[in-house]
Amino acid sequence: MNTGRIKVKAMAVFAAYGRMLVTPSYDSVKKNPYYRLLGGHMEFGERAEETLRREMLEELAADIDVLERLEVVENIFQYEGRDYHEIVFIHHARFLDDAITRREDLRNLEAAHDEIFRWIPIEDVLGGDIPLYPAADYERHLVSIAGKEG
Repeated sequence: MNTGRIKVKAMAVFAAYGRMLVTPSYDSVKKNPYYRLLGGHMEFGERAEETLRREMLEELAADIDVLERLEVVENIFQYEGRDYHEIVFIHHARFLDDAITRREDLRNLEAAHDEIFRWIPIEDVLGGDIPLYPAADYERHLVSIAGKEG
C-alpha cells in the first residue's frame, strides 16, 4: 500500500503580450524537459487565492490580482522516479506592477538553487513541444484570457 500523501496546490496562469510565465524544469529519470505553472502548496486554512498571493510575495516580491479560477485538476504523476498525487486549483492572475511582464527572466527569491521563471511565447505552450504541467485545457483558457485582454 502506498503511504504517500495527496498535496493540494494553487497555481496561476500569468499571460501578457502573447507570452506566459512558466518555470522551466527537467526530469533526469525520464530525460525530458517540461514547464510548470507558478504557485505552491496550500497551507491549512488558506484559500487558493491566498496561497497564490503569498507565494508570489515570497518568490517574486510581487503583488498580484487573482482574477478567476480556471480549473481544478487531479494530477497523478511520476517525477524523478517517485509517485506524486496532487489536487491543483488553477487560476488566472496578473501582476499589479506591469513592469514584471516586460522582464525576460525572473529569479525565484525563495529557491535554494537558482530557479528562474521565464516568459515564453504562448504558441510554444500550445504547440506542445515541451509539456506544461499540471495538464489542463490551456488552449481554451489562453483563448479566453486573450479575449478578455484584447
